[in-house]
Amino acid sequence: MPRPWPALALLLAFATAPLAFRHVRTLDGPLHVLHADHLAHRLAGDAPGGHGLLVDLSRTRPRATDLIALPVLRLAGPFAAQRALVVVAVGLVLLAAWSAVRRMNPANPWAALLVLPVATGQLLVHGFFGFLLGTACALLAWDRWCAWREGHPRRWMAALGFALAATWCHRSAPLLLGLLVTLSEGLRQRGPSGRRGWWALGLGALLACAAMPVWQALQRAPLEPARTVDPWAAVLGLHPLVLLDAEAERPLLLATAALLLALWAIALRSGTSAAHRDHIVLWGLAGLMLAVALFVRTRMAGLLYLPDRALWLALLLVSLGVALRLPARRIGFVLLVALCLVHTARLLLLERRWAPYAAAQNDLEAVAKALPPNSVVAVAHRGTDWLLHNAAADLCTLHDGLVLAGRGGHWYARGTPQAERMRVLLAGRMCDGYWLRHMARTPPERFVDAVLVLGPDTAAHDACARAWVPTIRMAMDTVLHRPNAVLHPWR
Repeated sequence: MPRPWPALALLLAFATAPLAFRHVRTLDGPLHVLHADHLAHRLAGDAPGGHGLLVDLSRTRPRATDLIALPVLRLAGPFAAQRALVVVAVGLVLLAAWSAVRRMNPANPWAALLVLPVATGQLLVHGFFGFLLGTACALLAWDRWCAWREGHPRRWMAALGFALAATWCHRSAPLLLGLLVTLSEGLRQRGPSGRRGWWALGLGALLACAAMPVWQALQRAPLEPARTVDPWAAVLGLHPLVLLDAEAERPLLLATAALLLALWAIALRSGTSAAHRDHIVLWGLAGLMLAVALFVRTRMAGLLYLPDRALWLALLLVSLGVALRLPARRIGFVLLVALCLVHTARLLLLERRWAPYAAAQNDLEAVAKALPPNSVVAVAHRGTDWLLHNAAADLCTLHDGLVLAGRGGHWYARGTPQAERMRVLLAGRMCDGYWLRHMARTPPERFVDAVLVLGPDTAAHDACARAWVPTIRMAMDTVLHRPNAVLHPWR
């Protein structure tokens, strides 16, 4: 029987590849790092700010991502913390796949390589780290549950530990775990050792865990979704695997799809018989997730990226189910090697697409150094690059003062006269520009020290920047002009 450790070493090598990238940039990554920074301030009993305005830390609660981001943030800065989140999220998903394949298909541990293309996909670029970590912990808990049911008495402790970790990582993870356990126990009832009690337990867990995500998806959405994606086009175009450039990645996506289909055909024709038909559990749940992605199309589901998450999860479960049945044959090993080569090409392309964002990072660090300590800065944006959508969160982490931004929910606490006055001036309409014109006319009420415009200087301004431009030209100077950031203090 082959040893599983070389396969694990190769998986970890792919997971740690972003450590060698010139730059790593995800959509929600800066928000996760900022949350860790806010948690550190709250634990220390202080809050960044200036002029009587302090960052509101009342809603900051510990998250699973804080355990990863906070130590790296203190040692190497916010951009290294985001890189660490990428590596750990991918690594834990691959570890969960390897653990399941090691136990259920010990004759072919290399089959875990099937999950490689799925682990590095669209959700990773979006920065949904909590969801990725919760999914991995749910798969690990399900694997330990199955091992315990097969006669390993100590595995229930590991199953409980991973189940609690999954619940902490993301609120949808208990639903995934409940579905996996329910389907597994349902299949066991057909065997001589089945017990109705376990089936009832699994069904009860499913109903209890499903209530929160289903209720949330059916709620009235406070905002319109940012984009509308045709679900059938997303399925046929392998949307979960797209990184940043669908056109450039199309040949690699087609090659990945062909390899996955070939390996699936081998698994169906001459696959190993996984214990208790666990591959059927994974494929059945994948079908359910596909149905969710295709037919749950409410506005709230769009805001929560529910179709994207469900479609990614369906592809992950299908790949893992194929891995559990894939026999140890030469043709299968050759196809896995080809899959690794295609995935390497995908990683190289992702590195090339992320690298230009290093210039924006350098400009942001230069701005943070130019800002006075404990100053208050208002942020506007230029361009429509969605990866720079949360760039203000990076500035919040770098700056020891307060950053006011219409994106990302960076706001200040109530209670001081300055904070109450700012709320009256803003009146919930930060991009109107009235408050900035008022500060230009009334120097004693200049609670904001400077305006920062982020984004490429060749791109169009957003609503805030357009509203603020007249006041900037009339009453403010330009002390720092970089290609991706322009700083305007009062004249």
